Amino acid sequence: MIKGYPHLRLCIFALLFISNQLVAQNATRKTSFAQKDIMRSAVFLQNNQMVNDFNGSKILYFSRHDNVNAFFTAKGIIYKVNKIDQKELARRKRELKEKEKEKKKENESDEESLPLRTTTLTMQWLGANPNPKIEAIDKQEGYYSFLKKDNGAIKTLTTEGFKSITYKELYPGIDVVYSFSEKGGMEYYLVVRPHADVSKVKMAWTNAKSIKKDGNGNLLVHTGSGDIMESAPVSYTGNIKVASDFKIKNNVVQFDFPQGYSENEVLTIDPWVSVLTSLPPLNLGLDVDYDFFGNLFVYGAGAIDESDLTDFFEVTKYNSSGTPLWTFNGTVPAISWTTADLTDAIVVPGNFIVDKVSGKTYIGKTDLQGSSAVRINSAGAYDNFVSSINPFFQETWGFAYKCSDGSVLALGGGTSSELNMGIINTTTGATTTTNITGITSSYYQDILAGTYDTAGNLYVIMNSSSAPLPY
Repeated sequence: MIKGYPHLRLCIFALLFISNQLVAQNATRKTSFAQKDIMRSAVFLQNNQMVNDFNGSKILYFSRHDNVNAFFTAKGIIYKVNKIDQKELARRKRELKEKEKEKKKENESDEESLPLRTTTLTMQWLGANPNPKIEAIDKQEGYYSFLKKDNGAIKTLTTEGFKSITYKELYPGIDVVYSFSEKGGMEYYLVVRPHADVSKVKMAWTNAKSIKKDGNGNLLVHTGSGDIMESAPVSYTGNIKVASDFKIKNNVVQFDFPQGYSENEVLTIDPWVSVLTSLPPLNLGLDVDYDFFGNLFVYGAGAIDESDLTDFFEVTKYNSSGTPLWTFNGTVPAISWTTADLTDAIVVPGNFIVDKVSGKTYIGKTDLQGSSAVRINSAGAYDNFVSSINPFFQETWGFAYKCSDGSVLALGGGTSSELNMGIINTTTGATTTTNITGITSSYYQDILAGTYDTAGNLYVIMNSSSAPLPY
């Protein structure tokens, strides 16, 4: 019955074989896991030339989690606080309404990146050890890749992530440890060994509009792009809680202990940091897929930072136990393929799909020059496959995989034609584009998602700017 469909036979064989294996495994154990940090952003990344030095200070580590863009130097921290510029956004909306009154030009697009207002401010440890030993602890599984311009060329850099970093002997007898809090944001605590002088600890802020405490004793560092909040410190000697507070003078912050504490014991001071802005959170999971070996693939948002050329696109692979294996940031410099807006053309992420048998992943992008898809292998590396381009098929919002012939469908549309689907040959990369509705009256038809049933019928959800297609 399936004699003429080798791909279908392979799919069915793999599914039956691996299903039997999973049944055998589940007879002895059940595996489940939960992962809140789906794009693995709650880490401190070692700076391997991804981030340039700032005002002569070398960036050693950096983090971009829960909108906390923090860059660590030997002397302190540089924060970048981003906020959506509401005035610019309103101006764009007014301009868009004016455009809608006129006939749109060929290839015109209204898609733009969010208008951001960015404030850069620094927190420096005054009078501290100028060269403290900085230790990165608890290295995470897998690796991280980044795109960077270098004299007009584009290169890929990789690095590792750590769960915490420690400044050893930042002040005599005093260490500072940074990690990520379950409450959200970044946590740091000071370890003050017996008889160390905690009054020497001074945090000087620059480029802040104001620094003050709220009614709960939290420290608010106000900027034009949003506030950085440090929670009121909670301090202990052993199991005994010690009354503590922030003390502010001329934008310099210290820790105050109105009732004193036992200097014969180790003192722990524990605030945590969050950035309060109007930006959406990171770790936006947009889609998931799997292979027949039980691995999970997550497609979603990466960092939001005006200097980050990786834009919003990432794919992370987990094994069946929830262990992250790799993160791919959606860039292939060898062929100048990326979801970042590196030129004047609008380039934004599309979607992805996983070949269940091979574990290879197809990733698409939207590009006014023509949409295309690349393929990465099961190890997260580009395997020299890219689909051909039709300049009139510009948007890829989803994919569908057809077991009967091994083809991949790119589902989307365009701004200058009625094309809404591309059939990708997974051997040659040749893409055959088509209009499945047969309607040719410039209704900007987009396929948003699709799937096959076992009989080979394709079902899709479509969208159009006007009649006769419904939403």
